Amino acid sequence: RALGYAARIVAFRFSGVGAGSRCDVLDRYFYDNFVQYKLTSWRERFYARLLRRLIPTPDLAVVLLASPETLAARRANYAREYLVIASGRYGKLAGVFPNLVSVYTDPGRSPNEDLERLVHRCISDARSGERKGFST
Repeated sequence: RALGYAARIVAFRFSGVGAGSRCDVLDRYFYDNFVQYKLTSWRERFYARLLRRLIPTPDLAVVLLASPETLAARRANYAREYLVIASGRYGKLAGVFPNLVSVYTDPGRSPNEDLERLVHRCISDARSGERKGFST
């Protein structure tokens, strides 16, 4: 299974997604897999480091976050304990992937405005020839 996943990432890297003047929008990318598993053994941690190096770096990578309370309201059929753990793990993804930008979707926040600002900044940077990561 691990080899199949690594092969999928390598195939994605050479697929042409993100090449040239195209604008590719991907849902769920590869980051979700890093919150689903505990990386306890040295083999698991080694494999995770290898995958992080293989995953192509997009021009704009965004993770949508919400508090466990918001998630519980949105996903009533999920166990509260799972939502707390998952929320914490998603919150730590930006530390694992420095170019990943966190956008919060809790009530009272303006995620659409945040996303629009990020996309405009990404387009502006691309037009000016800059390709730099974003910070939260």
